[in-house]
Amino acid sequence: MSTSRTSGRFVAALFALPLIVAAAAFAGGHKPQTLTLDLASPYDDVVKAVGEVAANGTVSGSGEYEKDSSIKGAQAGDSGQPFGAWSGPGQALYKTRVGALSPSHFVDSNDSGAVTVRYIVQSVNAGSTRVTIDAVFVEGARHRWHPSDGSVEAAEFAQIQQRLRFQEEQKRAAKMREEAEELDRMQQLANDEKRELDGLLADVAGLEQRAQGLRRERLARVKSVSQLKAAPFSTADPLRTLPQGEVVHVLISTAHWCQVRDNQGREGWVSHPALEAVP
Repeated sequence: MSTSRTSGRFVAALFALPLIVAAAAFAGGHKPQTLTLDLASPYDDVVKAVGEVAANGTVSGSGEYEKDSSIKGAQAGDSGQPFGAWSGPGQALYKTRVGALSPSHFVDSNDSGAVTVRYIVQSVNAGSTRVTIDAVFVEGARHRWHPSDGSVEAAEFAQIQQRLRFQEEQKRAAKMREEAEELDRMQQLANDEKRELDGLLADVAGLEQRAQGLRRERLARVKSVSQLKAAPFSTADPLRTLPQGEVVHVLISTAHWCQVRDNQGREGWVSHPALEAVP
C-alpha cells in the first residue's frame, strides 16, 4: 500500500515506506501518514532512544478528551499487530494503548479501540540512522482502521529527538567528568612532582651549604710571610717561603701547627698563628 508524505515541517529527509497490512479497511479510504526521517546518530543510540519512547507509557500527539495532548496507559511490545510481522532490515518496536476512547488526530475515529504506534529503526551508515513511525487506531467492534493525521508520528518523533539530546548531554557530561578527573589526576601528579623537586632542591641546597662550609673550614690564608716546614717544629727544614695572602688547603690542624698543601701542590707545616680563615 502506498503512503503519502508528512507535513512540510518534515520535508527534509522524508521518505515513504509501505505499511504491511493485509486487507485492512481504512475509514473513508484515508491512507496512513508514515513519517520517515534520517538522524545523524549511531544506530545503537537511536534504538535505545526509540526503546525508551516505546516504553514511556504514553502515546503523544493524541488524546481521549478535549484538553488531552497524550494518551496514558500505553504498553510497549514486540508484536507486529495490527501491522503484521516486520521482515525488513533493521528493528521494529511497538507501543499500544488498548481501550482508547475515540482518540483525537486519528481520521474519523469513533468508538473505542486500540492505538498502536510502530517504530522501524534502520542503519544508513556508521553515523546515520533512519526512523519510520506509523500510528493507527483500530476500532474494537468493527475493526475499522483510522490512520493518524501525522500529529502522533510528529509528536513521537519529537520524543525520540528529546531522548537523543538527553543521551548526548549525558555523554558530554560523562566526558567532562572524565576530563575533570584526568585534570585532577594530572594536577595531583604535578603537585607530587613539585613537592619531590622542592625536596630535592632543598637537599641540594643543604649539601651545597655544607660543602661551602667544609671549603671554608679547609681553606686558610697566610697572614704574613711564613715558612713552609717539613715537620711541625720550628727547627724543621723549610720547604719554601709562603707569601702573604696565599691560600692553602688545610689537611691537619693542631693547637700550634697546621699541615697544609700550597698552591704548588707541596705539603708541609705552617705555624697555626700564621694562618687565618678564608671568609
